[in-house]
Amino acid sequence: MSNIGSYENRIKNFDWSISEKELDYKDGDTINIAWYCSDRICQMGKADK
Repeated sequence: MSNIGSYENRIKNFDWSISEKELDYKDGDTINIAWYCSDRICQMGKADK
C-alpha cells in the first residue's frame, strides 16, 4: 500500500478545492507545471533534493 492509502478511498474522497488551495489556484488561472515541479522546490530551499 502506498503512503496515500488505497486508490479507491483516495478517489472517492478527492476534493479539488484542497489542490486548488495548495497550488494557490484561482478560477481561470493558468498553471505553469514546470514551476511547481522544480522552481517552487528550489524557492523552498530544497534545491539539493
